[in-house]
Amino acid sequence: MLIDVGLLLLGGIMLYFGAEWLVRGAAGLANAFGVRPLLIGLTVVSYGTSAPELAVSLLAAYRGSTDITLGNVVGSNVANMGLILGLTALVAPPAVDGSLIRRELPVLILATVALPVLLLDGMLGRIDAGLMLLGAIAFSYGCIRWSRESEESDVDEIPETTKKLPLAALVTLGLAVLIGGGEAFVRGAVSIARQLGVSERTVGLTVVALGTSPRLSCIS
Repeated sequence: MLIDVGLLLLGGIMLYFGAEWLVRGAAGLANAFGVRPLLIGLTVVSYGTSAPELAVSLLAAYRGSTDITLGNVVGSNVANMGLILGLTALVAPPAVDGSLIRRELPVLILATVALPVLLLDGMLGRIDAGLMLLGAIAFSYGCIRWSRESEESDVDEIPETTKKLPLAALVTLGLAVLIGGGEAFVRGAVSIARQLGVSERTVGLTVVALGTSPRLSCIS
């Protein structure tokens, strides 16, 4: 049990730093190539900060632990909206932009409702997966268009001396650490679930979801 707990802790630490390095390097590269800050936040940072959930879910699915995958997705969303947003609001209540309510919030509601609807038949098939991926692509495209409408580019502020090679190396290192951390985290979680006699779904909804959700953003 101690070894499994150690794997879980080690995996969590590796997931945190892997995601940090991946996002920092990717955002730095995007900035170096002249991508606008708002667009970086809407794409690189938003997807990059979900990298721990993605790594753990993919590895769990590959190992046949699909209950951990679904539990991680559902539990992470609950943790993001309840735990993380709640704690953030306690520290510094965020101001809500009107465009968020008009555009992003309806998409959030639609995505939240879509998952249980797609699972009504008892499984998430490839057609369902394709629809979800198309939805994510469409939302990302919409974010890009909205950002172009709402913010002027500040490419001129980018330092000319930005080093691209170290940033690329940081992305590669972050990705490698992320994959290794995901493997350790899944192994530890599955083993603990079996030893405690609880379902993998319960572990995914709790330990795995909390372990992959709380992180600090690399970009302020």
